[in-house]
Amino acid sequence: MASPFLQIAGLLLAGPSTHWIVEDPRYDDKGPGSYVYPTGQPYAPGSYDLRRFEVEVDPKFVTFRVTFGAPLKRPPEVRRSDAIRIELENEIYVQNVDIYVDQDPSPRNGVTEAVPGRNVVFAPEAAWEKVVILAPMPFAVRSALSGWAGEGRAIVPADLQGRGNTITARVPIDQLGGPPEPHWGYQVLISGAVWDPSFDAVNRLFGQHRPNAFTMRVVTVPEPVAFGGSELGGYHPAVIDLLAPEGRSQTHLLKAFSNEDQVLAVLPMVYPNPIAFEAAQKAQVRPELPGLPKLSADGRVGYIETRVRDVQGEIVVLERPEAEVTALSIGSVLTPEGEAVGQVVLTATYPDFLLATPVAGKERLKKGHLVRFQPPKE
Repeated sequence: MASPFLQIAGLLLAGPSTHWIVEDPRYDDKGPGSYVYPTGQPYAPGSYDLRRFEVEVDPKFVTFRVTFGAPLKRPPEVRRSDAIRIELENEIYVQNVDIYVDQDPSPRNGVTEAVPGRNVVFAPEAAWEKVVILAPMPFAVRSALSGWAGEGRAIVPADLQGRGNTITARVPIDQLGGPPEPHWGYQVLISGAVWDPSFDAVNRLFGQHRPNAFTMRVVTVPEPVAFGGSELGGYHPAVIDLLAPEGRSQTHLLKAFSNEDQVLAVLPMVYPNPIAFEAAQKAQVRPELPGLPKLSADGRVGYIETRVRDVQGEIVVLERPEAEVTALSIGSVLTPEGEAVGQVVLTATYPDFLLATPVAGKERLKKGHLVRFQPPKE
Protein backbone atom coordinates (compact mmCIF):
# COMPACT_ATOMS: atom_id res chain seq x y z
CA MET A 1 0.00 0.00 0.00
CA ALA A 2 1.45 3.35 -1.05
CA SER A 3 2.44 5.79 1.63
CA PRO A 4 0.41 9.00 1.88
CA PHE A 5 1.96 12.18 0.48
CA LEU A 6 4.25 13.90 2.94
CA GLN A 7 4.91 17.64 2.86
CA ILE A 8 8.62 18.38 3.34
CA ALA A 9 10.03 21.86 2.78
CA GLY A 10 7.24 22.69 0.36
CA LEU A 11 7.88 19.61 -1.82
CA LEU A 12 5.67 16.57 -2.21
CA LEU A 13 7.15 13.16 -1.58
CA ALA A 14 5.36 9.86 -1.97
CA GLY A 15 6.34 6.23 -1.94
CA PRO A 16 7.36 3.64 -2.49
CA SER A 17 7.38 4.07 -6.31
CA THR A 18 7.24 7.86 -6.50
CA HIS A 19 10.50 9.40 -5.41
CA TRP A 20 9.60 13.06 -5.89
CA ILE A 21 6.91 15.34 -7.25
CA VAL A 22 7.32 19.11 -7.31
CA GLU A 23 5.05 21.82 -8.70
CA ASP A 24 6.64 24.89 -10.32
CA PRO A 25 4.96 28.32 -10.34
CA ARG A 26 2.85 29.24 -13.36
CA TYR A 27 3.68 31.98 -15.83
CA ASP A 28 7.34 32.30 -14.83
CA ASP A 29 8.60 31.29 -18.31
CA LYS A 30 10.41 34.61 -18.66
CA GLY A 31 13.96 33.60 -17.70
CA PRO A 32 15.36 36.44 -15.55
CA GLY A 33 11.98 38.19 -15.80
CA SER A 34 12.28 40.01 -19.12
CA TYR A 35 12.26 37.27 -21.77
CA VAL A 36 9.46 37.04 -24.33
CA TYR A 37 8.56 34.21 -26.69
CA PRO A 38 9.73 33.97 -30.31
CA THR A 39 7.35 35.38 -32.91
CA GLY A 40 7.14 32.15 -34.95
CA GLN A 41 4.01 30.01 -35.16
CA PRO A 42 5.08 26.84 -33.25
CA TYR A 43 5.73 28.67 -29.97
CA ALA A 44 2.37 28.71 -28.20
CA PRO A 45 2.09 30.53 -24.84
CA GLY A 46 3.06 28.16 -22.02
CA SER A 47 5.25 25.94 -24.21
CA TYR A 48 8.29 26.69 -22.01
CA ASP A 49 6.43 27.10 -18.71
CA LEU A 50 7.59 24.27 -16.42
CA ARG A 51 4.62 23.29 -14.26
CA ARG A 52 5.48 19.93 -12.72
CA PHE A 53 8.45 17.58 -12.37
CA GLU A 54 8.17 13.95 -11.27
CA VAL A 55 10.70 11.22 -10.51
CA GLU A 56 9.31 7.70 -10.32
CA VAL A 57 11.30 4.54 -9.58
CA ASP A 58 10.67 0.87 -10.33
CA PRO A 59 13.08 -2.09 -10.17
CA LYS A 60 14.57 -1.40 -13.63
CA PHE A 61 13.89 2.21 -14.57
CA VAL A 62 13.81 5.76 -13.27
CA THR A 63 10.99 7.63 -14.98
CA PHE A 64 11.17 11.42 -15.36
CA ARG A 65 8.03 13.37 -16.25
CA VAL A 66 8.03 17.06 -17.14
CA THR A 67 4.75 18.92 -17.57
CA PHE A 68 4.44 22.25 -19.40
CA GLY A 69 1.80 24.95 -19.51
CA ALA A 70 0.82 24.06 -23.10
CA PRO A 71 0.38 20.81 -25.06
CA LEU A 72 3.28 19.19 -26.90
CA LYS A 73 2.24 19.97 -30.45
CA ARG A 74 4.03 18.77 -33.58
CA PRO A 75 4.69 21.62 -36.03
CA PRO A 76 2.91 21.14 -39.40
CA GLU A 77 6.26 20.87 -41.20
CA VAL A 78 9.81 21.31 -40.03
CA ARG A 79 12.66 22.31 -42.31
CA ARG A 80 16.19 23.53 -41.76
CA SER A 81 17.24 26.95 -42.99
CA ASP A 82 18.56 25.21 -46.13
CA ALA A 83 15.02 23.86 -46.77
CA ILE A 84 15.91 20.24 -45.93
CA ARG A 85 12.97 18.56 -44.19
CA ILE A 86 13.61 17.29 -40.65
CA GLU A 87 12.02 14.25 -39.05
CA LEU A 88 11.22 14.92 -35.39
CA GLU A 89 10.29 11.55 -33.90
CA ASN A 90 11.14 12.06 -30.23
CA GLU A 91 7.70 13.54 -29.35
CA ILE A 92 9.23 16.80 -28.15
CA TYR A 93 9.55 19.61 -30.70
CA VAL A 94 10.40 23.13 -29.49
CA GLN A 95 11.87 22.55 -26.02
CA ASN A 96 15.12 21.26 -24.55
CA VAL A 97 14.76 19.81 -21.05
CA ASP A 98 17.95 19.23 -19.03
CA ILE A 99 17.55 17.19 -15.84
CA TYR A 100 20.73 17.49 -13.76
CA VAL A 101 21.30 15.03 -10.92
CA ASP A 102 23.63 15.74 -8.00
CA GLN A 103 24.44 12.28 -6.65
CA ASP A 104 27.56 13.03 -4.62
CA PRO A 105 27.56 15.69 -1.87
CA SER A 106 31.27 16.32 -2.48
CA PRO A 107 31.74 19.11 -5.08
CA ARG A 108 35.09 17.62 -6.10
CA ASN A 109 33.52 14.77 -8.07
CA GLY A 110 30.96 16.62 -10.19
CA VAL A 111 30.64 18.98 -13.15
CA THR A 112 29.60 22.62 -12.88
CA GLU A 113 29.18 23.33 -16.60
CA ALA A 114 25.65 23.24 -18.00
CA VAL A 115 24.84 21.71 -21.38
CA PRO A 116 26.57 23.81 -24.09
CA GLY A 117 24.51 26.78 -25.19
CA ARG A 118 22.44 27.11 -22.00
CA ASN A 119 24.84 29.85 -20.84
CA VAL A 120 24.71 29.12 -17.11
CA VAL A 121 26.92 27.26 -14.64
CA PHE A 122 26.28 25.47 -11.36
CA ALA A 123 27.60 26.43 -7.96
CA PRO A 124 30.47 24.16 -6.83
CA GLU A 125 28.32 22.70 -4.05
CA ALA A 126 25.72 21.86 -6.74
CA ALA A 127 28.15 20.07 -9.06
CA TRP A 128 26.31 17.25 -10.81
CA GLU A 129 27.18 13.69 -11.78
CA LYS A 130 24.51 12.91 -14.41
CA VAL A 131 22.36 14.91 -16.82
CA VAL A 132 19.36 13.57 -18.77
CA ILE A 133 18.73 15.67 -21.89
CA LEU A 134 15.29 15.55 -23.52
CA ALA A 135 15.57 17.03 -27.00
CA PRO A 136 13.87 16.89 -30.42
CA MET A 137 16.98 15.48 -32.17
CA PRO A 138 18.78 13.23 -29.66
CA PHE A 139 21.39 11.86 -32.08
CA ALA A 140 22.40 15.32 -33.26
CA VAL A 141 22.58 16.51 -29.63
CA ARG A 142 24.90 13.64 -28.71
CA SER A 143 27.20 14.68 -31.54
CA ALA A 144 27.12 18.32 -30.37
CA LEU A 145 28.30 17.24 -26.90
CA SER A 146 31.60 15.89 -28.24
CA GLY A 147 34.49 17.30 -26.22
CA TRP A 148 32.26 18.85 -23.56
CA ALA A 149 33.29 18.29 -19.92
CA GLY A 150 30.04 16.42 -19.17
CA GLU A 151 29.95 14.32 -22.33
CA GLY A 152 30.48 10.98 -20.56
CA ARG A 153 27.86 11.83 -17.93
CA ALA A 154 25.07 12.76 -20.36
CA ILE A 155 22.09 10.53 -21.12
CA VAL A 156 20.10 11.55 -24.23
CA PRO A 157 17.04 9.25 -24.57
CA ALA A 158 15.70 8.62 -28.07
CA ASP A 159 12.36 7.10 -27.07
CA LEU A 160 10.48 9.84 -25.24
CA GLN A 161 6.71 9.65 -24.82
CA GLY A 162 4.56 12.75 -25.15
CA ARG A 163 0.99 12.95 -23.94
CA GLY A 164 -0.92 16.17 -23.58
CA ASN A 165 1.33 18.66 -21.79
CA THR A 166 3.73 16.01 -20.42
CA ILE A 167 6.94 14.52 -21.81
CA THR A 168 8.16 11.26 -20.22
CA ALA A 169 11.61 9.64 -20.27
CA ARG A 170 12.40 6.18 -18.88
CA VAL A 171 16.08 5.79 -18.03
CA PRO A 172 17.56 2.40 -17.04
CA ILE A 173 18.72 2.50 -13.44
CA ASP A 174 22.18 1.26 -14.38
CA GLN A 175 22.70 4.31 -16.63
CA LEU A 176 22.22 6.51 -13.56
CA GLY A 177 24.59 4.36 -11.54
CA GLY A 178 21.84 3.07 -9.25
CA PRO A 179 18.39 3.99 -7.95
CA PRO A 180 17.84 7.50 -6.54
CA GLU A 181 19.16 8.02 -3.02
CA PRO A 182 17.49 10.27 -0.41
CA HIS A 183 20.36 12.79 -0.56
CA TRP A 184 20.26 13.28 -4.36
CA GLY A 185 19.48 16.72 -5.72
CA TYR A 186 17.90 17.76 -9.02
CA GLN A 187 17.66 20.77 -11.29
CA VAL A 188 15.49 21.08 -14.40
CA LEU A 189 16.35 23.70 -17.04
CA ILE A 190 14.00 24.54 -19.90
CA SER A 191 15.41 26.17 -23.02
CA GLY A 192 14.27 26.63 -26.59
CA ALA A 193 15.28 24.00 -29.15
CA VAL A 194 16.44 24.82 -32.67
CA TRP A 195 16.79 22.42 -35.58
CA ASP A 196 19.86 23.99 -37.16
CA PRO A 197 23.25 23.29 -35.57
CA SER A 198 24.25 26.95 -35.14
CA PHE A 199 23.09 30.53 -35.70
CA ASP A 200 26.45 31.88 -34.53
CA ALA A 201 28.27 32.34 -37.83
CA VAL A 202 29.32 35.94 -37.12
CA ASN A 203 30.90 35.12 -33.77
CA ARG A 204 32.59 32.11 -35.35
CA LEU A 205 34.34 34.42 -37.84
CA PHE A 206 35.71 36.51 -34.97
CA GLY A 207 36.91 33.50 -32.98
CA GLN A 208 34.23 33.84 -30.29
CA HIS A 209 32.09 30.85 -31.18
CA ARG A 210 30.86 28.78 -28.24
CA PRO A 211 29.66 25.17 -28.46
CA ASN A 212 25.88 24.91 -28.64
CA ALA A 213 23.73 21.79 -28.26
CA PHE A 214 20.87 23.16 -30.40
CA THR A 215 19.85 25.92 -27.97
CA MET A 216 17.62 28.75 -29.18
CA ARG A 217 19.18 32.20 -28.89
CA VAL A 218 17.91 34.98 -26.67
CA VAL A 219 18.31 38.44 -28.23
CA THR A 220 17.09 41.93 -27.42
CA VAL A 221 14.03 41.85 -29.71
CA PRO A 222 12.15 38.57 -30.39
CA GLU A 223 12.55 36.98 -33.80
CA PRO A 224 10.77 34.07 -35.53
CA VAL A 225 13.34 31.65 -34.05
CA ALA A 226 14.77 33.58 -31.09
CA PHE A 227 13.52 34.74 -27.71
CA GLY A 228 13.63 38.46 -26.98
CA GLY A 229 14.21 40.59 -23.92
CA SER A 230 17.89 40.04 -23.21
CA GLU A 231 20.64 42.55 -22.58
CA LEU A 232 23.30 43.20 -25.19
CA GLY A 233 26.27 40.91 -24.69
CA GLY A 234 26.94 37.20 -24.57
CA TYR A 235 26.64 36.23 -20.89
CA HIS A 236 22.87 36.27 -20.35
CA PRO A 237 21.26 32.83 -19.82
CA ALA A 238 19.39 30.94 -22.51
CA VAL A 239 17.26 29.29 -19.79
CA ILE A 240 13.56 30.16 -19.88
CA ASP A 241 12.35 28.31 -16.77
CA LEU A 242 13.88 26.25 -13.96
CA LEU A 243 13.25 24.80 -10.50
CA ALA A 244 14.04 27.40 -7.83
CA PRO A 245 14.76 26.17 -4.28
CA GLU A 246 12.29 27.23 -1.63
CA GLY A 247 12.87 30.83 -0.61
CA ARG A 248 14.92 31.70 -3.71
CA SER A 249 13.73 33.54 -6.79
CA GLN A 250 14.21 32.28 -10.34
CA THR A 251 14.44 35.88 -11.51
CA HIS A 252 17.20 36.64 -8.99
CA LEU A 253 19.14 33.48 -9.88
CA LEU A 254 19.07 34.08 -13.63
CA LYS A 255 19.80 37.80 -13.30
CA ALA A 256 23.09 37.12 -11.53
CA PHE A 257 25.23 37.35 -14.66
CA SER A 258 27.51 40.14 -15.83
CA ASN A 259 28.50 41.01 -19.38
CA GLU A 260 30.99 43.53 -18.02
CA ASP A 261 32.71 41.00 -15.76
CA GLN A 262 32.12 38.10 -18.18
CA VAL A 263 30.35 36.03 -15.53
CA LEU A 264 27.51 33.58 -16.15
CA ALA A 265 24.57 33.06 -13.78
CA VAL A 266 25.38 30.43 -11.11
CA LEU A 267 22.57 27.98 -10.31
CA PRO A 268 21.76 25.74 -7.31
CA MET A 269 20.25 22.29 -7.00
CA VAL A 270 16.93 21.47 -5.35
CA TYR A 271 17.02 18.66 -2.78
CA PRO A 272 13.83 16.67 -2.07
CA ASN A 273 15.24 15.69 1.32
CA PRO A 274 17.51 18.48 2.62
CA ILE A 275 18.12 16.64 5.89
CA ALA A 276 19.51 13.59 4.07
CA PHE A 277 21.67 15.84 1.88
CA GLU A 278 23.13 17.70 4.88
CA ALA A 279 23.86 14.40 6.60
CA ALA A 280 25.66 13.10 3.50
CA GLN A 281 27.66 16.33 3.30
CA LYS A 282 28.80 16.01 6.92
CA ALA A 283 29.87 12.43 6.30
CA GLN A 284 32.36 13.58 3.66
CA VAL A 285 35.95 13.88 4.81
CA ARG A 286 37.43 17.16 3.56
CA PRO A 287 41.09 16.68 2.60
CA GLU A 288 43.49 19.34 3.81
CA LEU A 289 45.58 21.41 1.42
CA PRO A 290 49.29 20.54 1.30
CA GLY A 291 51.43 22.26 3.90
CA LEU A 292 52.45 25.42 2.08
CA PRO A 293 52.86 28.89 3.67
CA LYS A 294 49.60 30.26 5.07
CA LEU A 295 48.42 33.76 5.97
CA SER A 296 49.72 34.72 9.40
CA ALA A 297 47.45 35.79 12.24
CA ASP A 298 48.20 39.49 11.68
CA GLY A 299 47.37 39.19 7.96
CA ARG A 300 50.69 40.69 6.81
CA VAL A 301 52.91 37.76 5.84
CA GLY A 302 52.57 34.51 3.96
CA TYR A 303 49.99 33.73 1.30
CA ILE A 304 46.23 33.36 1.11
CA GLU A 305 45.77 29.92 -0.39
CA THR A 306 42.88 28.14 -2.02
CA ARG A 307 42.33 25.42 -4.61
CA VAL A 308 40.85 25.22 -8.11
CA ARG A 309 37.49 23.45 -7.97
CA ASP A 310 36.71 23.60 -11.67
CA VAL A 311 37.77 25.24 -14.93
CA GLN A 312 35.02 26.25 -17.38
CA GLY A 313 36.67 27.99 -20.30
CA GLU A 314 37.10 31.60 -19.17
CA ILE A 315 35.76 30.88 -15.67
CA VAL A 316 37.85 29.34 -12.89
CA VAL A 317 35.95 28.27 -9.78
CA LEU A 318 37.97 28.45 -6.55
CA GLU A 319 37.32 27.23 -3.03
CA ARG A 320 36.56 30.01 -0.55
CA PRO A 321 39.69 30.60 1.60
CA GLU A 322 39.55 31.47 5.28
CA ALA A 323 40.91 34.97 4.66
CA GLU A 324 39.25 37.55 2.41
CA VAL A 325 40.66 38.18 -1.05
CA THR A 326 39.92 41.53 -2.65
CA ALA A 327 38.40 41.83 -6.13
CA LEU A 328 40.89 41.95 -9.02
CA SER A 329 43.61 40.31 -6.92
CA ILE A 330 46.00 38.24 -9.01
CA GLY A 331 46.74 34.73 -7.86
CA SER A 332 49.52 32.39 -8.92
CA VAL A 333 48.42 28.88 -9.88
CA LEU A 334 50.64 25.96 -8.88
CA THR A 335 50.53 22.21 -9.26
CA PRO A 336 50.45 20.13 -6.04
CA GLU A 337 54.21 19.72 -6.54
CA GLY A 338 54.66 23.51 -6.47
CA GLU A 339 55.28 24.20 -10.17
CA ALA A 340 53.84 27.56 -11.27
CA VAL A 341 51.59 27.02 -14.30
CA GLY A 342 49.53 30.22 -14.63
CA GLN A 343 47.77 33.18 -13.09
CA VAL A 344 44.15 34.15 -12.43
CA VAL A 345 42.43 37.39 -11.49
CA LEU A 346 39.59 37.32 -8.96
CA THR A 347 36.31 38.56 -10.49
CA ALA A 348 33.54 37.65 -8.02
CA THR A 349 33.09 36.29 -4.50
CA TYR A 350 30.25 34.14 -3.18
CA PRO A 351 29.60 32.67 0.28
CA ASP A 352 31.04 29.26 -0.62
CA PHE A 353 33.33 29.87 -3.60
CA LEU A 354 35.17 32.44 -5.72
CA LEU A 355 35.13 33.07 -9.46
CA ALA A 356 38.27 34.06 -11.32
CA THR A 357 39.43 34.59 -14.91
CA PRO A 358 42.67 33.10 -16.26
CA VAL A 359 45.22 35.68 -17.39
CA ALA A 360 48.15 33.34 -18.04
CA GLY A 361 48.54 29.60 -18.63
CA LYS A 362 44.82 29.05 -19.27
CA GLU A 363 45.38 25.73 -21.06
CA ARG A 364 47.36 24.35 -18.09
CA LEU A 365 44.91 25.17 -15.30
CA LYS A 366 43.29 22.07 -13.82
CA LYS A 367 40.99 21.06 -11.00
CA GLY A 368 42.99 20.56 -7.80
CA HIS A 369 45.71 23.12 -8.55
CA LEU A 370 46.69 25.47 -5.73
CA VAL A 371 46.16 29.23 -6.01
CA ARG A 372 48.22 31.70 -3.97
CA PHE A 373 47.11 35.29 -3.48
CA GLN A 374 49.28 37.90 -1.87
CA PRO A 375 47.74 39.20 1.40
CA PRO A 376 46.22 42.71 1.19
CA LYS A 377 48.68 45.53 1.78
CA GLU A 378 48.23 47.92 4.67
